[in-house]
Amino acid sequence: MSRVSRSCKKFKEDCIVERVKHPLSIMIWGVISAKGNGRLYIVENTMGQDQYIKVLSEKLIPQTSEWFPNKDFLFMHDSAPCHKAKKVTKFLNEIHPSDKDVGMA
Repeated sequence: MSRVSRSCKKFKEDCIVERVKHPLSIMIWGVISAKGNGRLYIVENTMGQDQYIKVLSEKLIPQTSEWFPNKDFLFMHDSAPCHKAKKVTKFLNEIHPSDKDVGMA
């Protein structure tokens, strides 16, 4: 923890606020549908294209197969860098070739 003085009064205990310099954070990936909430995935470090493909393979595809066995759904994700990566786009087109089934929110 770092100690930051609120005013010019140095080292006076009532003028010092303790702060965590790099607070702990956690990223969780999830899927939501009109059919309900899907499985959650705790992201290790930062979500990159390879980890995103792993999440899609291990979490999204099994969940959408349960919810939509005939593959009649629209998958949308935002413009996060890992979502727009060429490797991810290629992967999505291989598993679900129709352009209308993958959108950006």
